[in-house]
Amino acid sequence: MEREVGAVVRYRNHRTVRRWCRSVVMKIISYNIRGLGSCVKRREILNIVKEKKPDIMCIQESKMECMDEGLGKVLLGSSEVGFSFKPSAGASGGIITLWNSNTVEVVHSASFDHVLIIHGARLVNSDVSRCVCGDFNSIRSEEERKGRGGRVVNFSPFNSFIEDAALSDLPLCGRRFTWYRGDGVSMSRLDRFLLSEVWCQNWPNCLQIALPRGLSDHCPIVLSVDEENWGPKPFHMLRSWSDMPRYKEFVIEKWRSFNVYGWGGFVLKEKLKLLKGSLKEWHLNHGRNIEGRIKETKDRIHDLDVKGEGVGLNEEESEELRVLSSQLLSLSSLNCRNQWQKSRLVWLKDGDANSKFFHGVVSSRRRGNAIHNLVAKGHQSPNNDRPGIDNLQFQSLSSSEAYELEKPFTEEEVKQSVWDCESFKSLGPDGVNFGFVKDFWPEIKGDFMRFMLEFYSNGKLVRGSNSTFIVLIPKISNPQCHSDFCPISLVGCLYKVLAKVLANRLRSVIGKVISETQSTFVKGRQILDGILIANELVDDAKRNKKEMILFKVDFEKAYDSVDWSYLEARSEAGGSFISPFLFLLAAEGLNVMLKTSVNAELFKGYMIGDVPASQICISHLQFADDTLIVGEKSWANIRAIKALLILFELVSGLKVNFHKSMLVGVNVDDNWLFDASYVVNCKIGRIPFIYLGLPIGGNPRRHSLWIPLLEKIRKRLSGWKSRFLSMGGRLVLLKSVLSSLSVYFLSFFKAPAGIIRSIESLFKSFLWGGSEDIRKINWVKWDKVCLDRDGGGLGVRRIREFNLSLLGKWSWRLLTDKDGLWFKVLVAKYGMTDGRISGGGRQASLWWKDLCDVRDGVGLSIGRWFENNISRKVGNGEETLFWKDRWLEGGSLSIHFNRLFELAIDKNITVADMYRRGWVVGGNGWRWRRHLFAWEEDLVLECCVVLENLFLQVDVLECCVYHLLTHLVPIMMTAHKDVIWNKVAPLKVSLFAWRLLNNRLPSKDNLTRRGMHLEDSALCLGGCGVAETIDHLIIGCEMSSSLWIKILNWLGTFGPLPNVVTDHVSQFCNILPVGRGAD
Repeated sequence: MEREVGAVVRYRNHRTVRRWCRSVVMKIISYNIRGLGSCVKRREILNIVKEKKPDIMCIQESKMECMDEGLGKVLLGSSEVGFSFKPSAGASGGIITLWNSNTVEVVHSASFDHVLIIHGARLVNSDVSRCVCGDFNSIRSEEERKGRGGRVVNFSPFNSFIEDAALSDLPLCGRRFTWYRGDGVSMSRLDRFLLSEVWCQNWPNCLQIALPRGLSDHCPIVLSVDEENWGPKPFHMLRSWSDMPRYKEFVIEKWRSFNVYGWGGFVLKEKLKLLKGSLKEWHLNHGRNIEGRIKETKDRIHDLDVKGEGVGLNEEESEELRVLSSQLLSLSSLNCRNQWQKSRLVWLKDGDANSKFFHGVVSSRRRGNAIHNLVAKGHQSPNNDRPGIDNLQFQSLSSSEAYELEKPFTEEEVKQSVWDCESFKSLGPDGVNFGFVKDFWPEIKGDFMRFMLEFYSNGKLVRGSNSTFIVLIPKISNPQCHSDFCPISLVGCLYKVLAKVLANRLRSVIGKVISETQSTFVKGRQILDGILIANELVDDAKRNKKEMILFKVDFEKAYDSVDWSYLEARSEAGGSFISPFLFLLAAEGLNVMLKTSVNAELFKGYMIGDVPASQICISHLQFADDTLIVGEKSWANIRAIKALLILFELVSGLKVNFHKSMLVGVNVDDNWLFDASYVVNCKIGRIPFIYLGLPIGGNPRRHSLWIPLLEKIRKRLSGWKSRFLSMGGRLVLLKSVLSSLSVYFLSFFKAPAGIIRSIESLFKSFLWGGSEDIRKINWVKWDKVCLDRDGGGLGVRRIREFNLSLLGKWSWRLLTDKDGLWFKVLVAKYGMTDGRISGGGRQASLWWKDLCDVRDGVGLSIGRWFENNISRKVGNGEETLFWKDRWLEGGSLSIHFNRLFELAIDKNITVADMYRRGWVVGGNGWRWRRHLFAWEEDLVLECCVVLENLFLQVDVLECCVYHLLTHLVPIMMTAHKDVIWNKVAPLKVSLFAWRLLNNRLPSKDNLTRRGMHLEDSALCLGGCGVAETIDHLIIGCEMSSSLWIKILNWLGTFGPLPNVVTDHVSQFCNILPVGRGAD
């Protein structure tokens, strides 16, 4: 059976649309030839056709005013040729479309202004597929062009065209650009194929390839649809199997029946291998072709329904209908689970179960992850004669800490490691996921523990237990060579459990051997720590007119180029050779080299702070392999950076990409910076620059800093506009994906009000099915949407409050993480006042000012929200201020006994010092600036009464505790929340009920009230002559009221129907148990 497919070819002010018949293997070529009058150009077209053998050839800018069949046969190299032609306008334009008549069936064509449309045969009940291709003379982003720059391009019209037409932009293989000026400088991606959603579903393995450029300044591009044979697909355990009858019994029975002898690792590996074969056979009989079984079940139900409408069903057929209905629900659930696992959509837990959406996601992932060609470069073998690290002083573990790493494995430890892992992610060659291990842990734990203990005793793995899939993840949109991919290892289940156990052990001691400049893989350290330090350093240099340089290091293939001999020596220096975090230990070598250079005054870092006691020197920051070297401006530092990186490269095997690394200067002359970059052979950067995904040195109050975040949200939305999502699916996407996109930015910067409005505007438009260009009615106020479900809303995050809460975490860390490098930097820059970091005044950075405002509640209606909800739990009292901290119920003593606080000599005395001096009446802790009056002495007695039963715990450290910082604003609709958000009902049904009870459905009166002009009258469509309101449509109309009466009779309840929807819901809430019982 053949399916109708549509194709559109569009180029400069011209567009060709064609719909044609499907073939098993199909190719389309689009080429802007820049004139087809010469024999040389025609010969080039013929050579391309002979080599690629396309079904359709689309030629733009033929610059020909006439066309005949003979020329078409010459160009396509076949007598079976069909063509459509649009003449050029003088010496510009001209479209020629050729197709092979044996494979393409064309019904008719039509020509419009700059448009040539060709229609193919259409099958019954088939959707139209469209393919748009050609020279668009437009690009989608700045990444799609390269040149001298200077010209500002508006990408919105072209992107809006693609989004509004619901088209998908395929990745380009072969090269990044398709048009070249010829000077080797200017180039762009002007030519492309754009496919409709239906096309992608019919041919999910489409790819477009840019061919080598010939006589034209454009490259021919080929759209190829073919079944690529990659060999047998790897075995995957499906999540849906656990819902199938007798699955668990089958696995347990098979596992017990396997008799394998040998080492524990061999036994476990072979049992899993045998079980894999058995499950494949079981799946063929029970889990294959679920969609076909669903269709057969539906057809049988349809036949029984038709028979029931006529002669009726007998008892056997009635029972069969009941069983088929239950079977259909079960099969549909299994199919939904399978599609969920294939699409990798973790967020979709209670959204749409729409197979079209899932198929679209699967197809998109395949296109994005497909590798069609790689540019191979020469490989140079590394030099194994490397310098040693004997003279470097690494931190090491104590003997007790080393024992904790090397003690025997326990069953509880192994089980905890398994349960910490995601159940259905990243299957290795064995196809076994952790969900399977968790489900059958009682049966297989004995084999697992034998494998783990034998590895502990022998230190060896059985051959094949560490087999690995190497997966290349594209780092850019159009990857061409191996450096454009990130290699990921998918190991088998056995090796993954072992690595997880070792990682959990190492996590407890890794901070002892890793310096404070490294902010990854260490408990208590965060990626934002390095961003904070870098921003504060740049701000300090700017305000104090200091000259500073920053060198952003780029390592090539960081995780797979470390030399093993260096790792062995490094691990011995660390005290143990068990570590899944090998690269972290390797990167520590650079830290030791830089610190040694600073101590030897070979490299001068950046000194921050004016008080000598708190000054701190920062020479570098690290997050895994993301390294930022910081220092004063000097040629000595430039030479030291180059020498240290080359030395580290020789020692560790990590290759530094100097040409991709970047040198940034603060208050540094451009000429000096250019000379320095020439010496280092690196790029020159400007403030602000990106480090760890956030801008360094930027102004968060400017709109330009937030443009990348807005574009990221828009880009994600553009990929979903053509998806088949209900409001329930859009709500899940909004709450789980879209809201999380902004978390990283909002965790560090305080968003301006205008940015918050822009983000929430995008969210509102997406929720109600609109876009930036297409406005739709926002039926419910955003303030109400952002309330939680108990308060009558949908639980969507408010950006402003979410931003404040994320910044509040910094205020919390200021109290609990005083040993971090980031805290020391802030103390050095701003100093301490009353036990906390000072505000800094006019010398404070914008980030620190915003954080202090959030901490102190400046500009907030709720006042000092953070301080009023934080108290200290006193242990030994060494770090708690007696007067100023809130360590007693009801607030600080400086507030309750303000008069005594003003008279006290030592206002910063700690609780421990006060306790040691004596806080009883007459104790030495009470020291005043003058003699107290009688009423003031009464205050002292009152304070002593508060303190008399308090005792300090010498061996207990103090900590901070926080109270609930949120509150709910209940509204009337919360009375029906249990009915609306019933777990049995699909989310889109619950949302309909939510809108119904809020009177926010598009009835005629609601549309009129919102300014919509209705062409027909405002009366009910049922013909009852009453104005169409929600209450009337749902209850009052004759059609709906008769239906409700039948439902009440079915439930065994009689009585009049209320006239208001809310009263009607309340009535049903009272009889709901009767309804459930009837069900």
